[in-house]
Amino acid sequence: MAKTDLHPNIRNRWSPYQFSERPLDPEKLKIVLEAAIYAPSSFNEQPWLFVYTDCDDAPSFKAFLSFLDEDNRLWAREAWALVITLARTISHFSKHENPYALHDTGLAVGNILNQATSMGIDAHIMGGFSRQKVKDYLKLDSDIVPVTMIALGYAGENNDIGPEISDKDKKRRGRKAFDEVIFQNSHHNPVIKLKK
Repeated sequence: MAKTDLHPNIRNRWSPYQFSERPLDPEKLKIVLEAAIYAPSSFNEQPWLFVYTDCDDAPSFKAFLSFLDEDNRLWAREAWALVITLARTISHFSKHENPYALHDTGLAVGNILNQATSMGIDAHIMGGFSRQKVKDYLKLDSDIVPVTMIALGYAGENNDIGPEISDKDKKRRGRKAFDEVIFQNSHHNPVIKLKK
């Protein structure tokens, strides 16, 4: 019987802090973003929206950078593209709040990460940004909320980001153990880790 293992795109995905100057082909960027379209969503609402800019549009890229917290701005300025993730919180069908909007948008972002990894493109999701600045800049309707921002490009080395972030970039963040997050029948009953 063949050994079953996690897909390499899942196991090998990581969030770099250092990006190279290598351009990201616009067609490849569009394929990465297109992956979001195929995510599942409750009642097929597809509540996600994505607004992106890249280095070729310097004024827009500068504006998107200005939304980020200072720590994120320091390294994200080297990414090739910046993406704003948005979620529509009111159901198109019921006209009431969609309690799954953020969950489903997260699934769409997962598709983006998986597709990017499969193409050798790196992505780093950020929660540190001003949602109010995004709302004002994009003139968002009240039912559309900013969720995250994503830096996309090719990992590289950048000595300009300072030693602290550079060192952080070299260390892969640990993952919780299987028995810390996977339970059977009750959240007090951890599943015994599967043998490799």
